[in-house]
Amino acid sequence: MITIGYLTDLPEPGKPAFSGVPKVAESFLREFENRPGIRIEAVALVNDLPEPVIVQRGSVTYRHYPCKSAWKTATLFSAEIRMLRRLMKEFSCDLAHGQPTVFNMLAAAGSDLPNVLTVHGLLGRETKGLGRFSKASLQAGVKELMQKSACKRANAIISISPYVNQYLAGWTKAKVWDIPNPIDPEFFEVPPVNPDGLRILCVGSVSIRKNQLLLVNACAALRQRGVEFLCRIIGWIDPVLEPELRQTIRGSGLEASVTLEGKVPASTILEAYSWANVVALPSREETSPLSLIQALAGGRIAIGANEAGTPLLLDNERWGTVFNGTSHDSLAGLLESIAANPAPYCLKATSAAGHARTTFHPSGIADRTLEVYRSLLGRF
Repeated sequence: MITIGYLTDLPEPGKPAFSGVPKVAESFLREFENRPGIRIEAVALVNDLPEPVIVQRGSVTYRHYPCKSAWKTATLFSAEIRMLRRLMKEFSCDLAHGQPTVFNMLAAAGSDLPNVLTVHGLLGRETKGLGRFSKASLQAGVKELMQKSACKRANAIISISPYVNQYLAGWTKAKVWDIPNPIDPEFFEVPPVNPDGLRILCVGSVSIRKNQLLLVNACAALRQRGVEFLCRIIGWIDPVLEPELRQTIRGSGLEASVTLEGKVPASTILEAYSWANVVALPSREETSPLSLIQALAGGRIAIGANEAGTPLLLDNERWGTVFNGTSHDSLAGLLESIAANPAPYCLKATSAAGHARTTFHPSGIADRTLEVYRSLLGRF
C-alpha cells in the first residue's frame, strides 16, 4: 500500500466541480476511489472555511482545511506551505503530488518525500489584457517566480500539454512526463451530434482571459448576416465584466439568441454538450482547455482562438478549427461556414472523438500517473 499526498484545488465541500483544476482533480480522484494498493490523501486549503471538512470515498480521503484569504502572496504563502508539509507527515505519505497553486507545489517540492508537480497554468501569461501594473498582474508575476522555483526543485513534472513543455524547456532538470488532463467518462457517452442548425456552446469562467465578449460580438455579426443560431455561455461570471456583456447582448438584439447561464449543475453541463453541435473557446491564454477536450470526447465541432495552447490541443487543426482570437469577424466567418456546410467539420469531429477516448479517458490517465508514482518510489 502506498500513500500519496495529493495537494490540489478541490471542488467546494459538498458541491460538484464546474471547471478548471477542481474539475480535473475530481475526475482524476474518482478513478482512484476503487483502485486497490493505493491510498490518496487529497488536501485542499480553502479561504475562510469555518472548520475542516473530511470525506472518505473508497481509497481517497477528501480533506478541506481552512486558510486565510488575505496577505498570502505578501507572506509568500509561508504559513500554507508549513501546514501542508505538517499534514503530509501526519498522514505518513510516501510521495507528494502538488498542483496547481504555488503553495501546493512548493510544499510538495520542498518536502522530504519523492515528489511530482503538475503544471496547469503559466501564471505570468494568464493576466494578459489586465494591464502590466495591475494588482492581478503583479501578483501573478510573484506567483510565476515561485512556480519556477518549485519546478527547479521538483523530482518530476507532469506536463499536460506541449505548450507547457515549451514553457519548461531549458530551465528545469526534473524529468517531464507527458500526461494530459482527464475528463469525466460521461462526456464520452453523450448522444451523437445533430448537425442541423447552429447551436454554439461556450463553457468556462466568464472573464477577460476567457474572452467571451469576442464570442458575443461574433454572434452580433452573425445576426447582421442573417445566420440563424443559438448560443449558450455557461460559467461563473466576473462581476466586473458582466455589465458590458449584458449591455452588448441587449444592444445587439441578441436576448433571444444568446444566454448567459452562470454556474450550473453537472447534469446541465452534460445536457448542454448533448444540445450543442459547436463548442467555441475564444480564450487569450490556455494550456489545455477542458471545454474543448470535452467537446472532442463528445464528437462536437471544436473551435478555439489561435492563441497559447489551444492550437496544440487541436493538433494544428487536425481535431478542430482555429480562428483569429483578436477578431470577432474571423470567428463569425468560421461559424457562418459551419452553418452553411457542417459536413467537413463533423467528419473532423468524429475522428477527434476516437483520439479523445485514447488520450483523455480517466482510466488511462490514472494508469500513466501510477507509472510516475512507482518510478519515483523506485528511484528513492
